[in-house]
Amino acid sequence: MARFIFILLLAIVSCKPTSVVVKKELQQYEITKVNIDSNTQIVIAPYKTKMDAIMNEVIGHSQTVMEKNIPESTLGNFVADAILNQAKKHTTTPIDFVFLNNGGLRSALPFGEITMGNVYSLMPFDNEVVLLTLSGAQTKELIQFIIDKGGVPVAGIRIIIKNKLPYQVMIGNQKMDESKTYNLLTSDYLANGGDKLEMLRMVNQRQNLNLLLRNLIVDEFRQQEKSGIKVFPKLDNRISYE
Repeated sequence: MARFIFILLLAIVSCKPTSVVVKKELQQYEITKVNIDSNTQIVIAPYKTKMDAIMNEVIGHSQTVMEKNIPESTLGNFVADAILNQAKKHTTTPIDFVFLNNGGLRSALPFGEITMGNVYSLMPFDNEVVLLTLSGAQTKELIQFIIDKGGVPVAGIRIIIKNKLPYQVMIGNQKMDESKTYNLLTSDYLANGGDKLEMLRMVNQRQNLNLLLRNLIVDEFRQQEKSGIKVFPKLDNRISYE
């Protein structure tokens, strides 16, 4: 019944005069008891049919259930790799590594068919990707944050942890060099200081790519499906302990 309410509200809002949307946020509420009369059901039925068709579209296949975990996970690895792969198509700026947070992954992805609805459940918010240029010192601080968290979704970087400190860090195929700068791809939520990452909010060099993380994940599934590939992410020790 909750979906009927959502679709009805969507239909009502769509009839209002056009306005500029600055920021969209989705909040989920549990509705335990809703009575909708037959006339209302008739009105909203076309919207429900259209929404169901969109959400039930199969965009790819997975050979395994993908769930989040630490220090790494099949879900985190897939999402980070997908965002890195697809974002590269939209910028000429080199992307050195991707950093996300486990809290942004709201559900697992199932074995077998992957639908648009699965990806919306995974990432229901309209978070965008942001490219930040970090100094070596800022990169080192972020790596320590990752370690303190016990691991998060990353791509393009490998971290070996020893005694709760970075023992070895590889960005791309080279050891991290504190004298260099690194281009980090992350979500606007984290870039704006979310998850107590004030240090990212203070980064001056940033590039908004105007791309939704969710859409990049969808594009990755569609690309793999078009190539006849069933996604099969694995753990590869991108974050590990000595």
